Amino acid sequence: MKRNKQLLITAFVVLITLIILVLFLYFFKNNFGSSEVIGNLHTHTTCSDGTESYDSMIEEALRLKMDFIAITDHRYCEETYKNCIAETRLLCIYGQEINVRTYENNVQKDMHVLALDIPPGNTTELFPEIFSDLQVINVRNNIVASDPTIVVKKIHELGGFAIAAHPLYSMFHISEYYLNSSGFDAMECFKDEYPDIVSEQKLVLSREDLPCMYSSDAHKVNELKRTYSRCVIAVNVEASGSKLKFDAIKKAILEGNCKRYE
Repeated sequence: MKRNKQLLITAFVVLITLIILVLFLYFFKNNFGSSEVIGNLHTHTTCSDGTESYDSMIEEALRLKMDFIAITDHRYCEETYKNCIAETRLLCIYGQEINVRTYENNVQKDMHVLALDIPPGNTTELFPEIFSDLQVINVRNNIVASDPTIVVKKIHELGGFAIAAHPLYSMFHISEYYLNSSGFDAMECFKDEYPDIVSEQKLVLSREDLPCMYSSDAHKVNELKRTYSRCVIAVNVEASGSKLKFDAIKKAILEGNCKRYE
């Protein structure tokens, strides 16, 4: 009887110890094992159709205490690229927004793709070996006649990250078929001020394994704060300035750890 009592006490102590250990690990992971960073991955400058200079966009991002920003103009500008990759005040990710033009039932359809962390160059330079498939219509505005699957594949071959830009916006709507089959890494999501889009967005997200990325498609400095992302990254990554790496942001997006900044 006494032995059974001792066994029960021992088992109870072990159980309590395990519970304390689990709680400690959970607390450590959520308070010391991760860090939050904020930023906007879809912005434009005077390089294409934005109304603000590169410097103005960066200064506003810093005022908003952003840790990262992606410059995604509709074409390549050497000066913008050089400024971005040399930026030290925050992480600047160079990218381009590519207009993929297809035809469905003889009706022209444009879809926008964010190509992040890609090498410098215009469309003809980035896609030379599949130029026949990616028939360039307008180099200045990055319009290519192709299938989004081909464009996304090429972005990945270049080491880039492919995001479906405003895919549920009526003018540049990307069908659920293309969202599912093109190999996108993520899709740009909208906030609650667009109820019709958010309703379709919830339906798409419930059926597709595609993470959200929140950004504002900012063409002016005052649009930077409209919608942007809050990402949870590992603590072994420096979470400030140029020390932050895009790999940490990509990992957070893919793991569903980027939410809309409130």
